[in-house]
Amino acid sequence: MDLPFLPDWVSPPGDSIKDILEHKRMSKTNFAKKIERSSKFVDRLLIGEEIIDENLAQKLAAILGASTGFWMRRDSHYRSEKIRLGL
Repeated sequence: MDLPFLPDWVSPPGDSIKDILEHKRMSKTNFAKKIERSSKFVDRLLIGEEIIDENLAQKLAAILGASTGFWMRRDSHYRSEKIRLGL
C-alpha cells in the first residue's frame, strides 16, 4: 500500500514565479508593470502574502505562461498546505 506524500514544507506560488522570471530574464520591476501592480505587491506575492485571484491568475497566465487554472490551483494548494502545517 502506497502512503500519501505529505511533506513538512510548502512552497509559495512566488517560487514558481521567480523561476519563470529568471528564465525569461524579466526584472521584478518590469513584471510589476506588466501585471499593473506595485513593486511592493510583487515582493509580497513572491513570498506568498498576496492571494492569486482570478484576475491576477489571468495576467500571470498571459505573461508567464501556464493556465489561469494552474495559477489558481497553485495558490489554493499553497494556502491549504499552510493550514495543514499550522503555518
